[in-house]
Amino acid sequence: GIAKARAELAQEQARLAENAAMIAVETQQLEGAARDLATRKELHEQVVALYEQLADLRRENARQRHELLALQSSRAAELACEAAPSGDSPHETSPTRASALALASASASA
Repeated sequence: GIAKARAELAQEQARLAENAAMIAVETQQLEGAARDLATRKELHEQVVALYEQLADLRRENARQRHELLALQSSRAAELACEAAPSGDSPHETSPTRASALALASASASA
């Protein structure tokens, strides 16, 4: 009886050692998967932050482009005013000068 009990105990210990080894391998795999998920989450957060920065840059670009167009329009109107006849005669009204002045005031208010 004692020899048989010892043999069964040895088999059970071997099974427990095998189970412990499998649990250790599975634990390592789960830890690796957890690290992978953490890395993916971190990368996702970085991608989201980059898209937010891109949206900010696009808004700033649009704002600056609008300012530049307003400046160009205003400068073009100024140049048109400078190039237009001065209208020395009271009967001479320059449509170019009038439209340039209107454009300049519209640009300045924009």
